[in-house]
Amino acid sequence: MEERNKRVYFAVSSLVGTIVGAGIFGIPYVLIKAGFFVGIFYLIFLGSLVFLVNRFLSEVCLVDKEKSSLSGYAKKHLGEFGEKTMTFSVVFGITGAMLAYVIMGGIFLNSLLGFLLGGSEFIYSFIFFALGALGVLFSVRAMGKGEIVMAFLLVLVILIIFFAGIPLINTNNFSYISWNNFFVPYGVILFALLGASIIPELSCVVNKNPKDLRKVIFFGSFLPVFLYILFNVVVVGITGGNTTAEAISGLGSIMGNWVGLLGSFFGLLAVFTSFLGLGFSLRSIYEYDYKIPKLPSWFLVVSVPFIAFLIGARSFIPIISLAGVVMGGIEGILIVLIFRKVVRKFKEKMPYSWAIKVPLFIHWFVILIFILGIVLEIFYAISLK
Repeated sequence: MEERNKRVYFAVSSLVGTIVGAGIFGIPYVLIKAGFFVGIFYLIFLGSLVFLVNRFLSEVCLVDKEKSSLSGYAKKHLGEFGEKTMTFSVVFGITGAMLAYVIMGGIFLNSLLGFLLGGSEFIYSFIFFALGALGVLFSVRAMGKGEIVMAFLLVLVILIIFFAGIPLINTNNFSYISWNNFFVPYGVILFALLGASIIPELSCVVNKNPKDLRKVIFFGSFLPVFLYILFNVVVVGITGGNTTAEAISGLGSIMGNWVGLLGSFFGLLAVFTSFLGLGFSLRSIYEYDYKIPKLPSWFLVVSVPFIAFLIGARSFIPIISLAGVVMGGIEGILIVLIFRKVVRKFKEKMPYSWAIKVPLFIHWFVILIFILGIVLEIFYAISLK
């Protein structure tokens, strides 16, 4: 296989590996609250919006020849306020995601090793954190073929569970809809689709080749949506109202222990690859945008989520929902604004792309959806108190 194709496959695998993390295990639970087809609507609708935002960002990366991060692009094109807002959203979102990965990593390690070695989920979360923290010291490129292998295994495990579970699916579990909970899946699903923070790095992986980067964005954005739909068909179809918050234990109780072990293995791969990808992206912000040396940057990245975990932040669904709303909403809005600024400045120099032809009302529609999502998520959170 020629070097160019290897770079594309590697970049797609990296984006998929970053996106498919802890969020996949929270989706079935919120689908049960609102209804299966409500969740499928969100997956397709928000998946399309996130793809559009990712594509906008990729065009910005192609125009800007300097290596930067989301905060760097915001500073360059939106000024100091844009930089601070983007930095807040990215740092808050990635930190929340990494915290969720520490929680889930402990759960999955305990499921895989607890019956042999003993110990608690807390101890296994600490082990997961220690391994992930070491991994963040290495760039996404340093993962090499391991990243591709892990992404392949994620796809394979989902397909195994899907085909094994088809005979046990009860289609009546798909008919339930609760309009009162219609907006419940928004934050969790948006969180499960996010991966824009790694796109600037991936643009360098493919040497800023327009055709290759656009392939990466398309397949890397929509493959997770397809995998999520398959996974939720099985989990919701089999466990229905008994769906658990992390999905796997409820599924394993019906399909057998092998599903619990296989699902935990898959879960561990998913959250570990995402922990590494997002951790490196945040480290890059500190290093390239704020000129903080490598080791202090690394310490800032890994210490905050672990401290939050130690002081008691261990509720999985609320954490990823809030992280999805803050990171996804603010990040999406700013990327659209950055793209609009870049198009106005450099349209003649930009490689031809349908993205630069997207009508203005679509830009404002995307922004409106993200604003509406933030408001509704906050309103829903308050209404629960």
